[in-house]
Amino acid sequence: MCELNYQLEITKKDLILQRLRIFYNKPPTSYDPLHQLDLSVRCNSISNQPLRQQVLDRYKTLIETTNTDLILIRFMSIEAVLDQYRTTLNIETNEMLRHHHNVIDKKMTSVLLDIIDQRANLIKEKMKIISDFHINYYFRHHYGYTEDIRKGKIKDIQRIGFSSNLIIDSYIPPVSLTQQQLQLLNRGPTYVAPCQLHCLSSTSTSLATHYLSLERQLKSLFQKYCIDSSQSIMIEKKIKDEFTSFFLTVNVPLAIRQRAFYEQQLIQSIQQLLNINDLLLCRMADHTNRFYLTTKHRFEEKCLEFMSKHQDNYEILYSLTEHNQQQIRYELDNKIYRMNTKLERLFRQSKISEKIYKKLYVKLDEIRLGYLYFLPQISSDHLDFSVKPMFSMYQSLTWKLADYVYELIRPIVIPLLQPTMINNDSDFIQRLYRYCTVERRLRSTTFFARIKITNFYTMFSNQSIVNRVGYILTKHRSNNPIENLSIVTIEELIEFIYSNHLFYYQENIYSLIHGLPNSMRLSDLLLSICLYYWQTKIIDDHRLKSELFVRYKDDIFFTWNHSENELHTFLHKIKETYDDEIHMNIYYGRSIDYLNIYIENRIGQLYTRVYHPRGQSKLILPYVVGHPKMGHRHWFQSALVRAVQLCTHYEDFYRERLYLHMSCFASGYSDEWTECGFKKFYENFNIETYRFHMNPTIYEQLRYRLLIRNDTQREKSLQELDLKSNKYFLRFHYPYDYGCRRKFEEKFYEILSTFMKNHPQLSSSNRRKLLLTAHHLFSLNTLLTQQKPACELLKQFTDI
Repeated sequence: MCELNYQLEITKKDLILQRLRIFYNKPPTSYDPLHQLDLSVRCNSISNQPLRQQVLDRYKTLIETTNTDLILIRFMSIEAVLDQYRTTLNIETNEMLRHHHNVIDKKMTSVLLDIIDQRANLIKEKMKIISDFHINYYFRHHYGYTEDIRKGKIKDIQRIGFSSNLIIDSYIPPVSLTQQQLQLLNRGPTYVAPCQLHCLSSTSTSLATHYLSLERQLKSLFQKYCIDSSQSIMIEKKIKDEFTSFFLTVNVPLAIRQRAFYEQQLIQSIQQLLNINDLLLCRMADHTNRFYLTTKHRFEEKCLEFMSKHQDNYEILYSLTEHNQQQIRYELDNKIYRMNTKLERLFRQSKISEKIYKKLYVKLDEIRLGYLYFLPQISSDHLDFSVKPMFSMYQSLTWKLADYVYELIRPIVIPLLQPTMINNDSDFIQRLYRYCTVERRLRSTTFFARIKITNFYTMFSNQSIVNRVGYILTKHRSNNPIENLSIVTIEELIEFIYSNHLFYYQENIYSLIHGLPNSMRLSDLLLSICLYYWQTKIIDDHRLKSELFVRYKDDIFFTWNHSENELHTFLHKIKETYDDEIHMNIYYGRSIDYLNIYIENRIGQLYTRVYHPRGQSKLILPYVVGHPKMGHRHWFQSALVRAVQLCTHYEDFYRERLYLHMSCFASGYSDEWTECGFKKFYENFNIETYRFHMNPTIYEQLRYRLLIRNDTQREKSLQELDLKSNKYFLRFHYPYDYGCRRKFEEKFYEILSTFMKNHPQLSSSNRRKLLLTAHHLFSLNTLLTQQKPACELLKQFTDI
């Protein structure tokens, strides 16, 4: 028993050490022969610096991928041994307890059991001491690594780790980042430096920064619903007192204060490095938790190149200088006046009601100019980067009107789009599973086809969008009004939105004359309606009548049960007929990837797993805003569910589970944090006992439950879209730095819910719900990247 306990604790210690290798990005020294090839001599002979750096980057990526796969195998073997020891120890313990119940001298055996327990506890304490020593010696302070270099066991080389959340442009000169700076940047743009307000600001500044924004939101709520001033003051005081109690009077531990000060100095050193070398750090356009480092000049070149290439989509209205700002403010005021005059004319003509007119009326103090910024995206060959335009149109001139039109037509068109529309990869795999397993329509000769639209937001002219949307609404509604608005009036409102899409970029104010901004939910809805009009012409082909045909935004998937030549001809005809408007990439075969799922027809049997693009790290978390820990915790749970749904075989799920585990370590999350996530997942589905030895039958039962569960999840998500509209949700947010967040939020809900219960418009009978969100202020994205350019012209005008 003692020997088994000893071996079990040694194996546990080994597993913890391997996890810490990921956490500190330090592979075993036994992997070093992989990257001790003398490439530097060969590379130095390449005179073209970008080409030389590209070769080294490809080599580094290959080593990182190999290190990741090797450590994965090590994890699998250690977990298998750990499971064996656990199982054997449980058998031995149960056998010993069985003998204990059968013996006559209970007192003696009880003493022996106590001795065994004491011995087991001593073994655990000993292993903990050894483990702590190894962690400090080899990982935190790297003494062991330095000693190995001194003794000549390993070479003093720059070691390549498992993965990096920092991608450095091959075309820029070498950048001298210290190991500490790299370690911080490897946390990614989501990472939040702790306790910056509490530790590095005065109490009064903290109070103003923390509470002021929440106070403004509460005042806005009280004004909107005409709350009595004495009552509103009382509620504000209660909430402010709770805020002070939970956030501003807490004592931050010394260790966290020291860490906050250290990381502030580290961040300042990175900021200085970026400024001195004229470098630019950006998060990635694919919403992963990664940075891209390049020069400002090169990034601006890419942006200008994009603007020049797509100049037909934009029109410059005004170029800002020091001398013409007053004139431009005057022009913008006239434009707003004309917008309101247009709305008033619709009201006078009884096309919209007075209530809608007042709701849509544009007020200067409620709006700002939209703006355009760019984010980098890696090219398909991983040798260069391009830029992706990102529009921020929140509170822009057309925001309220676009939101209103969206809420107006969405309930009408969603039932029309729903048969072919999918929400995410889980929704897709559930439909594919039903097609193949329930309906049994997959044959050994079935092909999979994919059409990827590459110009989704610019594929149709504005007038073409209005015409298509009007046609679909007229046909679907038999020309009947929608909430007392005629189809013609809705077309007018959509045209009105298009003609007033203004945005700011590099001292110029533009009008978007072709295409739609990619940040407005109305854009996605209108383009989905237009594609419905287009895709019905494809689906009408008799060969697709009994096939699976789905679309996720700009990505179409369908099955094909006819010959490959017919499929090729069919796809070629689609591309030839519509290529003037819709630019598309077409893929087909018996294996294909779609929405990050690898799909294969194995002689009539469906095989799927999570798809990892070649050359991209498997240890990447998503980019989240607001409260990173909470966002990643939710993502981790949904990623585990997604892994079960997407992986046909348990072996693939097991491998994916380890990748998820390692991804969290690589981004700085602790072993306790990830273990808590796993425990919650296995408890949610009542499979705790099968965590370490799940057989294929149990896994198939779990997967079936999750795939069937997705049916109800789909209905739930559609209902949540209704509930999450501004009509029902009262949203609040506040800056969070350190303190009892959950307790404050409980008190906040309690205070406001008590007040709302007796209010005629805010009571639960009106489906009103509160949503309070904590936002961190000091993410690395905020502190290190170039902030988005906002134009303050409209704000300045209201201050005059």
